[in-house]
Amino acid sequence: MSSDPIHLIFIRANQWMHAIEMQSNRITGPFANPTKDGMVKYRLDWNQKQRDLDFFLIALNRFRKGIASGNKQIKSREIEEALISFDQNVPDVKALRDIGEHFDDYDLGRGKLKKHLTNESQSVGWGPEDGNINYRGKKITIKQSREAARKLHQIVMHVLEANGKEIILDEWPLVKYKKF
Repeated sequence: MSSDPIHLIFIRANQWMHAIEMQSNRITGPFANPTKDGMVKYRLDWNQKQRDLDFFLIALNRFRKGIASGNKQIKSREIEEALISFDQNVPDVKALRDIGEHFDDYDLGRGKLKKHLTNESQSVGWGPEDGNINYRGKKITIKQSREAARKLHQIVMHVLEANGKEIILDEWPLVKYKKF
């Protein structure tokens, strides 16, 4: 991979935005009806949606991390402000990712965020319009998170283009945002 910071931030922003869109579409996509489709299909869909929520969190976190890392080199104030806005709109993404990745530590009461969490059980939900993850007092919705990511992505592409990067999103066809 290139060490050009403009190219790196372009690649990372697009690959993880693609993943966010893909997971979002899967989470809000069709879901089996237990009466019509049977319990086996219903449980398979239910398990898929739960994993898609997990992967959505990972994609959101890596999207933000990839942009922040690249911006340490290009030092764009506009991207820095967009990252702050993203964090304000999706404040719990890093905590939820940490809880999900280190569940074994949290199960034993050793997670690094344990002092900042409630005892609330995990709840997840999904439907044709939105989805959500709520665990130990930390929560996100798919729709709000996706919109925050789209805004950050658009600002990053604008800054890169202003810095001479030719932006041809046809290379990234699934970054074209699905309308809801």
